[in-house]
Amino acid sequence: MRQARAEPYQCRKGRIFRHHRQRPEGRHGAWQLAQENHLPHRQQHVALRCLVQTGAGVPLDHVRLRNAGEGGTTMFVSQRAAYDRLSPERKAELHPLIAIHDYVYSRSKVAPDAVSPELAASLPPVRQRLVRTNPTTGARNLFLGSHVREIEGMSEAAGRALIDELTEAAIQPEHVYVHAWQPGDVVLWDNRCLLHAGSGYDADRHRRYMRQTRVSGTCSTLEEVG
Repeated sequence: MRQARAEPYQCRKGRIFRHHRQRPEGRHGAWQLAQENHLPHRQQHVALRCLVQTGAGVPLDHVRLRNAGEGGTTMFVSQRAAYDRLSPERKAELHPLIAIHDYVYSRSKVAPDAVSPELAASLPPVRQRLVRTNPTTGARNLFLGSHVREIEGMSEAAGRALIDELTEAAIQPEHVYVHAWQPGDVVLWDNRCLLHAGSGYDADRHRRYMRQTRVSGTCSTLEEVG
């Protein structure tokens, strides 16, 4: 099993990611994955959660160049609301727990060879708090998603059962906001406390172009006070 990363590093500041169907961009052939009905992005996740210093926020600018037909929505779930729905006793149980986030683990659900060896080496597993605390407001939230491989100190079976239980409760339909994109839309969210996932669409027939800007975090979640 791959060891969790200890030292922090940051994504490049001010970087803009451009994604569209006609020309692959970025590393590791991202559109080879996207062409499989966007399966990786249909898993609930938090952008950059596999960095020790996770992204603080994600402004997302998405423009359709042609009628995208059915699908292609983005779903959002508040992990703060999910935490608030827990009992005081449950919150106390979860607060000290550490989760292992593994990008390769999440992408292996799509295909065993979905991540190149080079990319896997650059994104080793990292330790993250299961419960995060907003440094400004003090509000707490769960920190879940498809990248969570295990809970530190728990058996694999017990850890997976806990992850699945919390995730399923968080993503019930009544707690999900679905954004149906229109040309020119911009969505800004707090990446520290929201899960998001995309629904599939016919990428062979419909063209889409997206720009995404990610704001780098300032410290490891393990250093958060609260």
